[in-house]
Amino acid sequence: MTEGRRSLRPLLLGAALLTLGAAVVMLGFRPDAGFRYSAEEALAVLNDRERPWFKRPPLPTETPQAANGAPLIDEERPPANAWQMPAVAVKYMLVDRRPVGPDHPFCGRHFEIVDLRSDDEYAVGHVRYAVSVPWAQFDASAAAGELSRLEKECILILYGARHPHGKVVERFRAAGWTRLYVLQGGLREWKVRGFEVAKTAAQIVKESEIAYVDEKMRDARKRAGRHPAGGDLKLRMISYEGVPLITPEKLKQKIDGGEPFEFVYVSDKSLFERKRIAGSRWVPLSKIAEEFKSMPREREVVFYCGCCEGKSLGMSGWAVDALLQMGFQKVSHLEGHTKAWEVAGYPVEGKP
Repeated sequence: MTEGRRSLRPLLLGAALLTLGAAVVMLGFRPDAGFRYSAEEALAVLNDRERPWFKRPPLPTETPQAANGAPLIDEERPPANAWQMPAVAVKYMLVDRRPVGPDHPFCGRHFEIVDLRSDDEYAVGHVRYAVSVPWAQFDASAAAGELSRLEKECILILYGARHPHGKVVERFRAAGWTRLYVLQGGLREWKVRGFEVAKTAAQIVKESEIAYVDEKMRDARKRAGRHPAGGDLKLRMISYEGVPLITPEKLKQKIDGGEPFEFVYVSDKSLFERKRIAGSRWVPLSKIAEEFKSMPREREVVFYCGCCEGKSLGMSGWAVDALLQMGFQKVSHLEGHTKAWEVAGYPVEGKP
């Protein structure tokens, strides 16, 4: 009996491996997908002349009916009416921000990655720089939400847990976005490839009570034992609960009412020159402590930045923390930064 069991082991092992291999193929993943990535691999995909961005093959105009109650964003197979974009190509161009050649069809084009899952799913983990447009809220988003702010000429890359249904692609096309791709394998393949999954600031606060800030800057300052705003300030973690906020509406009232206060932008200078709120001035984060050391502590100060598109406290969160430590009594952070200001319908200035 023991000998018979031994003779079955190779067969059982082989069957298990075949089953695993079949599952991997069905899901559209390569067995080694999570372990290898290189710029060369991505460029080979992007420069492949057989890919749809070069050949632009025709797509069917009709799509199969969706099953009643189907979520429409977790399809095993990609939709026939949209071209596919492999994860390595998305990572190379849109996450790592690397260039393609000057003669490439994507050179100089504007892209947006669109996450079609729910807000909660997006918060827990998404492709970095992806815009959250829950499929269930498509109409509201297209009318006055996140989707309404995306240019119709830009190239959209859609993804869900896996693939969106063809009906989803149809809806985007009908709304005016015609340059559409789907992320091959969706977020599931993205994770299997071992690529970074980002979280929203609110989710990070929920998980660890620490607000998201630029990790490289934070880690570098921690190693140096210094606060990002300079000076002899205490380096401490900042949370949304610990940083006073001012809404775009209240800030607009202050400006229109001529109230005296310091209005400071602390992100990159080039971003400030390109887009800023009138009346604000630029001070680099590293110079905040020096800039405000001699200012009266009762002076009101409002900080904002534009580096994270309102999805975290960002650099202005550190600036607020610095002034609170320095004894300022009225200091706040513009909730949502420049992006929230624009969403509220208020003007910005700068060089396009």
